Amino acid sequence: MKTRSRSDGPTIFLAVPAYRDPDLVPTVENCIANAVRPGALRFGICWQRDPSDPMLPFAGDRRFRFLEYDWHESKGIGWARAECMSLFGGEDFYLQLDSHHRFVPEWDEKLIRCAELTGSSKPVLTSFAMPFSARDPDVVPTELPTMNFGRWDGNMPLFRPGIIAASKRLARPIRARSISAHFCFSIGDFVRDVPCDPELFYYGADEITVAVRAFTSGYDLFHPPEPILSHAYAGARADRNTYWGDHADWWKQSNPSKARVAEFLTNPHTEQFGCGTERTMADYEAYAGLSFRHCRAQNYTHMNEEPPNPSSAPDWPEEPQDWSVRLTLKPSGFPSGFVEADSWTVRLSDALGGRVYNETLDRSEVSRLLVDGASPPIELRFESSREPAAWSVHADREGPELSVRGLVGRSTDHGQAVIDMVSMT
Repeated sequence: MKTRSRSDGPTIFLAVPAYRDPDLVPTVENCIANAVRPGALRFGICWQRDPSDPMLPFAGDRRFRFLEYDWHESKGIGWARAECMSLFGGEDFYLQLDSHHRFVPEWDEKLIRCAELTGSSKPVLTSFAMPFSARDPDVVPTELPTMNFGRWDGNMPLFRPGIIAASKRLARPIRARSISAHFCFSIGDFVRDVPCDPELFYYGADEITVAVRAFTSGYDLFHPPEPILSHAYAGARADRNTYWGDHADWWKQSNPSKARVAEFLTNPHTEQFGCGTERTMADYEAYAGLSFRHCRAQNYTHMNEEPPNPSSAPDWPEEPQDWSVRLTLKPSGFPSGFVEADSWTVRLSDALGGRVYNETLDRSEVSRLLVDGASPPIELRFESSREPAAWSVHADREGPELSVRGLVGRSTDHGQAVIDMVSMT
């Protein structure tokens, strides 16, 4: 990868969508203050504001390009990111952000150096950023975040934040499987090669599709080997307005967007907002250890080992394997009458709702689970070619149906089910 000399200073275009966010200005100011070359930064901001909001204090600064909209006119995150990309002016590098970050000192030089360390002509540096504390936002966490496979949402894999253990940290960037929409750094050509799809409203949908589109366009995905920035997540900020909080009909946009993603992942194309032509969708699935059509992930992926995954037979997603699912229930969250049932039926289903496994617990087994208010785990062991993605427990009794349910790998008020990787073949 070729960059300019230090005296010239490569330029970085920062794409920043901001929805009624009071942290936009502090984010930009912190970004500039911690840059080695603040004069080489170019900001493209899609500012979705309320008419009563104060004007941004960057007017007249040649580093800034703005698009302003009344927040009622906003069309969601995919649209906002595409609007930011439209302000790109041919800069050397592209950095996609949110409007609520804090940066480590010399973040710009560190990113460029990390990109060079990848040895790739088309590197992407990305990760879920660690959260910063509202009480002390300028203290950037020292933990090194990664993106771990979490679960399936239909045909779409969802990734969750993880931490790279100190024993596994290297002086080089670590290969990644997906892309974080709030921290994505690459060469400027990324804007041309992988433009944001304005129709992707569903949160998280843009991340896996951008990862696939970038990979098939010849880009290589990496996590940086050192912290670069931190991020304020929505749940931790009482002062933040959100699109989904302001727009009661947001789900009407979300569902078609989710269907659009599923169609692309299972029937890939190379048209606008489709795959690139340097690699195939099958190449990506082999690299990441995923099968979108079958909603399955390889053990190596479940264990979040660094890709590329080891070679596997082409029909691996259809092969049965031994599963062990550990379900721990929370009786305090059960509806009235649930614990008095004669028996419980435990069901597991895949990400598309297909049945994976059923097991009935008789009264003696139910009583054992409820003794002294404790709730020992229910161990479910079985063979299946389908990956368990959701669980439910039905109370077998007369009267209205009673059940509790949840997603495998995601805790609820009723309990949590996790795949025990140690027991899998």
